[in-house]
Amino acid sequence: MRNMFAPKQNNVSMRFNTLGEMFFSNKYLIMILLFPFFKNSGFDYISIFSPLCNALIAVEFILFFSICLVKKKGNVYYYLIVSLMVWTYILAPIISGYDPPSSFYFMGALGLLSLFEVGFSYNSKKILEAAGDLFFIMIAINYLLYCKYPSGLGTEQGTRVYFLGIRTGFSLYIIPGIMFNLLLDKCYKKKISIRTVAVIVIGTVLLLSEWVVTGLLELIIIIVLMILVNNKKLAPRINIFYITIALIVCDIALTVFGSKVKILDEVAILFNKDVTFSGRTYIWEGIVKRLCESPWAGYGDDALALINGRWFPAHNQWLHTAMEGGYIAMALLIIAVIISSIHLYKNKNYNWYKIIAICSAAVLVGTITEIQTYVPFLYVIYDLPYLLEQIGDLYETNGAL
Repeated sequence: MRNMFAPKQNNVSMRFNTLGEMFFSNKYLIMILLFPFFKNSGFDYISIFSPLCNALIAVEFILFFSICLVKKKGNVYYYLIVSLMVWTYILAPIISGYDPPSSFYFMGALGLLSLFEVGFSYNSKKILEAAGDLFFIMIAINYLLYCKYPSGLGTEQGTRVYFLGIRTGFSLYIIPGIMFNLLLDKCYKKKISIRTVAVIVIGTVLLLSEWVVTGLLELIIIIVLMILVNNKKLAPRINIFYITIALIVCDIALTVFGSKVKILDEVAILFNKDVTFSGRTYIWEGIVKRLCESPWAGYGDDALALINGRWFPAHNQWLHTAMEGGYIAMALLIIAVIISSIHLYKNKNYNWYKIIAICSAAVLVGTITEIQTYVPFLYVIYDLPYLLEQIGDLYETNGAL
């Protein structure tokens, strides 16, 4: 019986190999594949961008997730995220009785993760080139449209919407954009390229113009850690695993105790904000209270809390994950991030370690006040330690590239 089915399996694998070689041999084709995963509310205001991206995400999810299953690709982190998605979008809603969150986020997360898993096995350098160039292009377009339409392309519940979504969402593209371009510089043995400088400068101008405190704080962390890791005495003492644990613990302390944590006062004063961070501490308190009613399975698509007569999202990554799939979902995501940080530290001798460690730490700070999974590149950031391990150092002379 096994012999009867073996040729059929081989034919399927061969077809997938042919598709993989075709898709990942051309940088511009990869950019087209990555483009729909940049979708946000701003795309709704540009012709057929939104429905086109939805269709492409669905097709790419089916294709690349299937390839991963058939070819048995993935790692511990990848399958933890798969488990998180299955729990949040299928099992938890059955238990809680609430509608599941939008399938757009389900397919976006697994589609993009699977695309990188498959793409790195065929042409890792082309993937990095496509991602770096596309992030630069998208951030530049957002800046140009911001200059032309300072009031936004439209409004959503009274909030201005730009090409890359609402103002607080800019950092969801700028931080990964900086990371991918720094990685790409490593491929060509450059200290820092003009393109990377442009991404940093344009990103900083956008964040300053709209005074996006979370994004500015992430940028400051990247700059400070860049200085520290280049100090020969301090660098060996910086352990990304301990940093990850400390940031997660700090995050939970802030969301549980809110304005009682004194560090919030200092950060608020520094960025000219009130100590509640625009009411976020009240929102966190309301979210924690509502979670008491459905702690293990969450509320699915109804991931909001009623605060002073208005419904608000969590404005915190971990609480948002808990609201959608309960504390089980939150635990799965935390475990996945911690396992990624352990694996990252095991690869501390590679030249890409510092870049991933610094940017992943900055993103963890961003999770405190903003929901990072609205854009699925967060999942890729923590998968990179496994993907990059396959190719070693990021040099042009490396045969793996």
